[in-house]
Amino acid sequence: MVNLIYCFQAVTMEGIILSCMPTQPKQRIVIVGGGFAGVYTFKSLHNFFHNDDRVELILVSQRNYFIFTPLLHEVATGAQAPENIVEPLPQLIACCNTDFVEADLQRVNTQARKVETVLGDIPYDYLLLALGSTTNFFNIPGASEYCFTLKSLENAVNLKNHFIDVFEEASSLKDESELAALLRFVVIGGGPTGVELAAEMSDFFFGTLAKLYRRYHLEKVIKIDVCQRGDSLLPQFSEHLRRKSEQALRHKGVNVLLKTGIKEVGKNFVITHNGERIDAHTIIWTAGVKPIEVPFDSEVARHDSGRILVDPTLQLPQHPGIFAIGDMAHSEHGGRPLPALAQVAVRQAHSAARNIYRLIEHKKPCRFRYYHKGDLISLGSWLAVAEVYWFHSLGHFAWWMWRTIYLFKIISWRKRIKVAVEWTLNIFANRDVSKVEVNNNRRG
Repeated sequence: MVNLIYCFQAVTMEGIILSCMPTQPKQRIVIVGGGFAGVYTFKSLHNFFHNDDRVELILVSQRNYFIFTPLLHEVATGAQAPENIVEPLPQLIACCNTDFVEADLQRVNTQARKVETVLGDIPYDYLLLALGSTTNFFNIPGASEYCFTLKSLENAVNLKNHFIDVFEEASSLKDESELAALLRFVVIGGGPTGVELAAEMSDFFFGTLAKLYRRYHLEKVIKIDVCQRGDSLLPQFSEHLRRKSEQALRHKGVNVLLKTGIKEVGKNFVITHNGERIDAHTIIWTAGVKPIEVPFDSEVARHDSGRILVDPTLQLPQHPGIFAIGDMAHSEHGGRPLPALAQVAVRQAHSAARNIYRLIEHKKPCRFRYYHKGDLISLGSWLAVAEVYWFHSLGHFAWWMWRTIYLFKIISWRKRIKVAVEWTLNIFANRDVSKVEVNNNRRG
């Protein structure tokens, strides 16, 4: 970066003397990505460099808000308003030595040390990439065209609108076969997202929407399927809790189809790996993710999964000073790749920020070490499953624990209060069934 010249005027007995003296150039740290990894890296770096004139922090994101993604399934089922789970990034990062740029990343130019965006180039001294992941359809024919997904706020709002439309349409149908297909919902993927969404769908459909159309007895026709390729749900949990979770879903009216892979998705139907056809008007894909690809001007080593390979300090081996964390980076613990989880991204964010600070202070960066704290999965109203350190539970206390922990992970107190109030109101009243239009893309 070009040295800045700081000029000042000194008043002496003889008059005004103009004097100029060079200052050290600011170290520019550019963070690309406004998800958990990017935002928590920014927060940690800001703690290190608050009011430090040596450093400039720039956050680049394609949208101007941070989404608390663990509650997306509640937005999709009317338990939370969309605005309750978003934080405006310009307000979130506004401070002494920071800037925010809302733009899409086009390429990383490692030779010129700049990121190229649709709004222009941004030079960097240190770069952190945290663009996250997108849905992985595993090349299943028709999946990307005909499946809903749950990766963004728009996805969640579109799903909620669709659920409401389905029940409104069902109230006018007379043909039983058409009604059965219309009110059949297939969730593909029995991991945390699929299980949480299916459980909330059950509460939303039977507890709110069916009651609004009580005289049509739609509750007798509703069918929710969860298709899981493996032999159990929630593979990260112990066998006992996996079995209990499956029982809890079945008790809520969810049909769990284990060892059921999908080989084709069509308009209003799916074909399973054994050739069975399931007619359903709503098909939701929660079966996997893949990293968002970042173009570089030079070769960058990647894992077979597409993730960028990083060294133990979370830097790209070929490009010191460039860090990659979160869902788009391949990092291992105990010889196994770390999962695409928010808690992994947050831990990596703190470690990457500390290493950037150490490099600026001319110190050696530290190795990233990960210790898994556990998992919490919601199973709908008054029910959750928890494995946190030595504590393993399924039931009301786990549900209270899930809500308490996630409530305090929300960044601002304002949003925490809004979420808590909404949860409290849902105990005494039906969920919100108003439709909100966000875009014209019905699916995906």
